[in-house]
Amino acid sequence: MTGTAGSEKTPLDRGAGGHTTGTINPGVIWAGHLFQFVVEAVVPIISLRLPPLRERRDDLEKIALSHLTFLAGHAGKNVRGFSPDALTAMRQYAWPGNLRELHNVIERAVILCSSEMIEADDLSDTIQTSSELRLGGKLTVHEIEPEHIRRVIASTHTLDEAATILGIDPATLYRKRKKL
Repeated sequence: MTGTAGSEKTPLDRGAGGHTTGTINPGVIWAGHLFQFVVEAVVPIISLRLPPLRERRDDLEKIALSHLTFLAGHAGKNVRGFSPDALTAMRQYAWPGNLRELHNVIERAVILCSSEMIEADDLSDTIQTSSELRLGGKLTVHEIEPEHIRRVIASTHTLDEAATILGIDPATLYRKRKKL
């Protein structure tokens, strides 16, 4: 297979995983960047299963501190850790966005933090709210439903499985999830 750089044709070897041969026209260049192939057809040599953050509650503090150290250094702030309340809220949260969400929450907290410790108030409202939800409390169904849906989705492998647990149609779950 060949690619292009400007008007020149550059041969690209897709190796054993290649399925086609041919030429990419110069018009395939998007935004001035060279069209690049991502070889996904290569047979994986090592396959690792990394459990989602919700299954690694014991590692949450170490992972969060690692992100905090990096982000505080990058922001030039002297933030050294998390308060016990902040850690409790983080442990109770389901983390449906996994590490990317954790990173974003910590980045926001570093920016908002005015001391050496991140407090629960520095965390996003989603995390604070989810850690405060208690069945039987003075909450409306509309306040409980989004968090319940988030937690069920976070604890299942597929949306179909989550929909079955929630007792709703998968299409309904998809629409509700868009509103979360």
